[in-house]
Amino acid sequence: MKDWKPSLMQLPSAKFSAAAILGFLGSAAFTAHAQPDYAPAIWKQAYAGHWYTSGHGHQFCVIHDMEGYYLTTISYIQGGGGPQSVSINYCVNGLKNGSDSSGHVENNPSDSPAGEITQMVREQYYAYHVGCWNLWMFGTEHEGFVNNPAWYTEAMYRASADLQRHLCDNYGIPKDRNHIIAHGEWQNASWKTYMATNYASIDTTCNTHTDPGVYWNWSHFMQLITNGPSITAQPANISIAAGSNATFSVVAGGPGPFHYQWLFNSGTIAGATTSSFTRTSAQVGNAGGYSVIVTNSYGSTISSNAFLSVLANPTNAPGANPAPSGMVDWWAGEGNCRDIFGTYHGTPIKGFSFVAGKTGLGFHFDGSSSVVNVGAPSIPVPWTASMWVNRQDAPGVSAALLSDGTYTFKLEQYNGTRKVGVTKSGVGDYAFNYTAPVGTWVNLVFVGTSSSTMLYANGVLQDSITNSVSLPRAYIGAGYISSPSMFVDFMLGSLDEIMLFNRNLSPAEIASIYSAGSAGFLRAPAPITPTVNANGKLALGLKGETGKNFTIYGSTNLINWTAIATVANPSGSTTYTDPAASSYTNRFYRVSQF
Repeated sequence: MKDWKPSLMQLPSAKFSAAAILGFLGSAAFTAHAQPDYAPAIWKQAYAGHWYTSGHGHQFCVIHDMEGYYLTTISYIQGGGGPQSVSINYCVNGLKNGSDSSGHVENNPSDSPAGEITQMVREQYYAYHVGCWNLWMFGTEHEGFVNNPAWYTEAMYRASADLQRHLCDNYGIPKDRNHIIAHGEWQNASWKTYMATNYASIDTTCNTHTDPGVYWNWSHFMQLITNGPSITAQPANISIAAGSNATFSVVAGGPGPFHYQWLFNSGTIAGATTSSFTRTSAQVGNAGGYSVIVTNSYGSTISSNAFLSVLANPTNAPGANPAPSGMVDWWAGEGNCRDIFGTYHGTPIKGFSFVAGKTGLGFHFDGSSSVVNVGAPSIPVPWTASMWVNRQDAPGVSAALLSDGTYTFKLEQYNGTRKVGVTKSGVGDYAFNYTAPVGTWVNLVFVGTSSSTMLYANGVLQDSITNSVSLPRAYIGAGYISSPSMFVDFMLGSLDEIMLFNRNLSPAEIASIYSAGSAGFLRAPAPITPTVNANGKLALGLKGETGKNFTIYGSTNLINWTAIATVANPSGSTTYTDPAASSYTNRFYRVSQF
């Protein structure tokens, strides 16, 4: 693809304001926008598809200057003035509405702060920025001009150094001048010798640019990168019972002293400023992502997200009724990713969090990195999959609900149609004639038969496709491809009450899921209703999670309890008659389901 460096004359004027992110402390955790791979950045996608989806692995970081201004460069790469054969992973601002002695005048009062970073291409992809080097290299554009150092501010150096350190630490790139290079590094004889010895397949002569030029302070920049903090031991995921304590800790390397600031779902935790943080007596509302910013005199870095899962006894919403039979999995999202019916418990990854769901809490996916790894095998036909979806408009060309590397169920189908669909990897993309609304909870139900796959929305059949597919359940919220091994098609929005069945539910049963609404279905035994039957025996009416057996316990004093029966519950409600009830003056009962 064409290599590019904008000149001042090439760039059209652009006037728009961008939300300022001056450091690692971001805004509210949940927005309707995709989140960047690098937490301090703003996400503004380059023109769609202007990147490579596979390469040789990121092994270098390339430093560019824009030969132009921050906001106009971003607009240009997004397609301002028409699509351009150029893109970049990140852009960094140098001056707010700057000017210099060489006659460059930005003349934009709404310009962003110095040091602001915008991400334009996902880190898993390869931007169009250095010609034949693209498939090995990250790229970062810096506001300014090679003939004047005024734009290369300390705010820019520090912001970019933190960014390059992040890239090096996360992708195993050495923090040296052989791997953190200028676009004009082809002029450096010693680097060309290094490349000829270690990367002979890269043509070092295919570039002709000279940026960022002689005024770029490499000594200072590399000192910031190499001496800034790095995380040597990341905080770990924790799963605890409600009411227990959870302690997260981090180990940082580099020159001290260090300052720490812990975050919960990207928001600052007041007073959490040491290398460990304890969430005492954790409740379901405390479940989510915990990370920490570590700072020293050279810069800052942020840890990976560690997830706190809080396990509480399931409760029933008022008006809940038994679910249809045949359930095999149920991810309810109540502060954890556990399968409350089956055994395939999920593990959250990266930008995942919990938010208000259709019933209680639900899963939130950030559109850029989050996924729940379940690892379950696919379910052959017949099957039914039901879920509540609150869609936001994903930044990519498609967004996945469920996937396994072979099949992917799409909330937004490939090629930007935004229709719900099914993809078979390497074979085809199939769309239903239905698009989920944005910002509204909708109940989607897929039904797989031996000859077709049907889609229902809010209890009503929308469309069917003449493809019989297995039901994927390895990953929730993103697609997966095996070569190269990576997640794709990240969903932006929320999911709740994901229920999978090993049979085809009837239209009436599907309508009952929608009709249940926020009450949902029974997750725990409902109150026992005792009656005396015609034979004078005590009968207990039982309701609870469909398909799970009841265990009945008896006691005469409410202290000592004995299991007296196990009762099957294939349809969600049943009756147990106690043959020994008349032998006791008082007998109390309790019921459990596991």
